[in-house]
Order: sequence, then structure tokens, then C-alpha cells
Amino acid sequence: VMIIMYQRISNPQQNLASQEELKEKYKVEKVYTDICTNKDNDRPGLDRMIDFLREGDVVLIESISRLAFNVKDLLSIVEKNKEKGG
Repeated sequence: VMIIMYQRISNPQQNLASQEELKEKYKVEKVYTDICTNKDNDRPGLDRMIDFLREGDVVLIESISRLAFNVKDLLSIVEKNKEKGG
């Protein structure tokens, strides 16, 4: 069982400061990060995280908007994880 964090910012000018605070607070063991806009579905960090996840792992995110762009996207992420057996 591992605490894993997914971080996302929309462009390189933004910073991960608030997300990094959570990383320290919860002693995150592994971090996956993407820099992409809401229009960009190419999120290699998210894909790598889903591939890595194992039963019992905990995923930490600063807010739901950092993980998913909308409800449809969130359901797609959950489905990808279920398909791989997570």
C-alpha cells in the first residue's frame, strides 16, 4: 500500500506550490505530474499512475479539477483503472 499523488498544472507558468504542500503533509511516496490544458487529453503522468496503481494504494489530489476536467473525464479515469483490475 502506497500513498501516490497526481499533480497537474495547465501551463508552465503556473506552479505546483499548493500541491507540493500536500505532498509533504501526507508523506507521499510517489508523484505523477502533467502540464496540460483542459483541452489536452494527452496526460502521460496520469496514464503512468493508472498503470502503476495497485489494490490498496491511495491517490491524493489537491482538488478534483487537478485530476479530471469534468464528470465524463472522471468516469473515464475510474473506468480505465477498473479495466486494469485496480
